Parts: sequence; structure tokens; C-alpha cells
Amino acid sequence: MGCVTLFALNRHLSEEMPLQIRLRDMHGGAVEEAVTLYDPDLNAANTRQNPDRIRPVPFAGPRIDGRELHANLPPTSWTVIRVTEAR
Repeated sequence: MGCVTLFALNRHLSEEMPLQIRLRDMHGGAVEEAVTLYDPDLNAANTRQNPDRIRPVPFAGPRIDGRELHANLPPTSWTVIRVTEAR
């Protein structure tokens, strides 16, 4: 079984970024896991009082259509998407 892990960055300050990846050598892929590090407040930070203010959270955006992965990445975000090949 094959697996692909994508690390994607959207540096735009206010706009989502469409992501389209062709999974040429995978047959019947599925999104196994997707997380994103994002906060709409660019000045947000982890503090002693709120140590988990900024942390990776589940990302429900990615979908597989045939052999292509599609997602809209939030602005100023780091996203990790893991795709596995169907058994």
C-alpha cells in the first residue's frame, strides 16, 4: 500500500489558496489524515495562560476526486495531508 504526505503552506494574508495535486501512481486514494496550523488572528500567540491557542487542528477540507486531491488552504496556514492508496 502506498502513502503520500503533503506539506502545504499558504502565505497569503487574507485569501484561501486552492490546491490541486494529481496522484498519478495511486489507485483509489483516500485522505487518511489532514491537519492545519491556522488562526485568523495574525497576532495570536501561545501564552502561559493559554498554551494551546495556536496548535494543529483537524482539517476537513481535502477531498479525492478520481486521481486528484483538492483542497482550499486557509490564509497564512501550514497544512499536512496524508493520502493512502486503497487496498
